[in-house]
Amino acid sequence: VGESYTDLIASGDPAAAAPVETLLQVASHPDDAICSMSFNFWHRLSVHLTSNFSGGRKSRSSSQDGGQNAQPADSRELFKPAFRQLVSLIQERVKYPPGFAKWQKDDKADFRDMRYAVADTLCDAAHMLGGGETIAHLSQPLQRLSTEVAKGGQFQWQAAEAALYCIRSVHKVTPPSGDAWLLALFRSLPDLPAVPELRYTAAMTISDYADWLGATFRSGKGQDVLPILLQMLVTVLGQKEAASHSNGLNLGEDDIQQMGVAVALAVSSLPQEQRRAGLQAMLEPVLTPLQQLAQQLPLVPAPHGSHQQNGSAEDPKSSLVLALVDRLTVVFRHVDEPQAVAEAFGKAWPTIAALLDRFQGDPDAMERITRAPRYALRRTGKAGAVLLPLLLTSLPGQFARIQHSCLLYVASELIKVFGNDPTQNAALGRMLEQMLGSAAGSLRRLQDFSDKPDLADDTFLLAGRALHYCPASIATPTLLPMLLESASQGLLVQHREACQSVLAFLTRLCSPDKLARWPPKAQQALQAAFMQRGQALVRLLIAGACGALPTGRIPDISDALYSILKVSQQQGRQWVEQTLGLLPSEVAADSDKSHLLETSAATANAGADAGNLESLEDALQELSEVCRRNKRSQAAAHAALVI
Repeated sequence: VGESYTDLIASGDPAAAAPVETLLQVASHPDDAICSMSFNFWHRLSVHLTSNFSGGRKSRSSSQDGGQNAQPADSRELFKPAFRQLVSLIQERVKYPPGFAKWQKDDKADFRDMRYAVADTLCDAAHMLGGGETIAHLSQPLQRLSTEVAKGGQFQWQAAEAALYCIRSVHKVTPPSGDAWLLALFRSLPDLPAVPELRYTAAMTISDYADWLGATFRSGKGQDVLPILLQMLVTVLGQKEAASHSNGLNLGEDDIQQMGVAVALAVSSLPQEQRRAGLQAMLEPVLTPLQQLAQQLPLVPAPHGSHQQNGSAEDPKSSLVLALVDRLTVVFRHVDEPQAVAEAFGKAWPTIAALLDRFQGDPDAMERITRAPRYALRRTGKAGAVLLPLLLTSLPGQFARIQHSCLLYVASELIKVFGNDPTQNAALGRMLEQMLGSAAGSLRRLQDFSDKPDLADDTFLLAGRALHYCPASIATPTLLPMLLESASQGLLVQHREACQSVLAFLTRLCSPDKLARWPPKAQQALQAAFMQRGQALVRLLIAGACGALPTGRIPDISDALYSILKVSQQQGRQWVEQTLGLLPSEVAADSDKSHLLETSAATANAGADAGNLESLEDALQELSEVCRRNKRSQAAAHAALVI
């Protein structure tokens, strides 16, 4: 009834007040399952009454009207006593019960679900009451606990943890920055006893209020709070390795990393002159044990002819190393101090490089390890220029030994950051020639692309990014022929991402608007390379449209063929004509081929001018339908074009 008549109840009509009182009784029921039955009503009522006052809140219930008939402020005042009572009734339900560590797994899950539901409902109440009043009310158990301890009573960590959890749950409805009560609360957090569950919730509360803390500091208030909280968080982060395995919560690595985010946000909110020290404080409990453990791990070699190995990361010591690497990635990703991150990354790189060698047989571990340099480069930007000599020397050597695609991704980040810097083009070009040349050398047959699709995908993604930022580094007499030869071998790979990367590379390589900005030597290298391989590429593109690739790939094929025709013009038109001449008449009659011939000629004749792409795709679609009309025709087309 309460949910069905929310609109009427929200109007404040005294005749409709009874359901509110009744649902408060439901919320007071000792059975959590019965209590939670009232939560959707309180949510709907809160949304209805506040949607016009807090920026158009959206309901969690699909049947809620989103508060389009929101009531005036006096209606909100009418219902505030009920929401105050609701907060009092449900806030204690999040307290960890005695013996929780020994509960069954399903019972623990039910309890956590109830905590989440209470947190959502407290947030609804905060929208009604305001963040300041709600937090003051939720803090009362902490005040009572403090008074009891002062009188010699025992500290009940469960009560403190429950109060902090509730305060954390309303972080989206905060009081104004600099609120004295909330600042006092944060100032007291480092004094809490070192109970793992309590310290964890305190750390997560800091994380959720990081924006509020930053705004408070920028307003000139609470400047003494953030350094205190930072020290607490770093201490907790260092202890979590043991705590995550010993306490009843069984905190996972995701929880620990979220605490790392809290530390990073706190560091980023410090004055610039203090961020470097904060970053160093974060790195110490992560990098030092990582450096020590890295020397103790055995080599996990890649099996000959394969990049797949299972089980190495399941070793406890290896698992700990990878967890520490993930925490290092959190630091690089979230601390907003590019210069300091660049210096920290420089110190960490030898350890990262050693781990890449040791985990070379475990692709999943390699992916996790290379996230650290990727995020470090994104964070440092141009400030990472001091790292270039080290990385440009190390990466090609690493790739020559391991040849894992994730190293190409790191190189791609370097190109994104420094590729448009003319002073770095020569050094980047040498790196690309070594890494892409090595990759292309491993992708010489179609089977190579099928066996190593990730390597193929990242090879041509890197080549495509380099074409965008520093095209002269790709269009060289040495590297470009190798890439085109590799592309011609793998163009018909069935792996979607690998195939699309090859096609996108060809499209970007021959894009007329980009070619116009290339240096003359690069344009000459492209013309020379296409004279040797252009006909084979056109034949394979048309083969893909005629059945060698799925029909969903035809738009990508059209883009590539369009760009090739634009750059090769009449020579490209002849390549299309020669390719269509290979199709037997029983597969496609001259009339079936005419549309593609005409649109190819029109595209080539237009030169660098726009137009004809849609017509070209339509023509390829028509020819594709003819060649795919039955299995015999498709097989004959494949035999004629895939030589």
